Amino acid sequence: RINPALITAGIVPSRYNVRRSFAREALWEMRKRFDGAVFETTIREHREVTQGLTCGKTVFEVGGGFGAQDHLSLAKEISSRKT
Repeated sequence: RINPALITAGIVPSRYNVRRSFAREALWEMRKRFDGAVFETTIREHREVTQGLTCGKTVFEVGGGFGAQDHLSLAKEISSRKT
């Protein structure tokens, strides 16, 4: 154990593509196995996320599409868990 005092907020499913049956099955298995630890928000696989990484920009700087929406949704979900 590197840091036994470390507490995780949860598991974030990323690069998710709802059109792929494997991705849907994997997400279902994650939620089943890690009951309550997997965030409802998924970070969908999208061009702007990849483009932002390549350019060294955030998803908000590249465009306001799915990538930005997903990250904002995740931030709200994390914030709502902290009570």
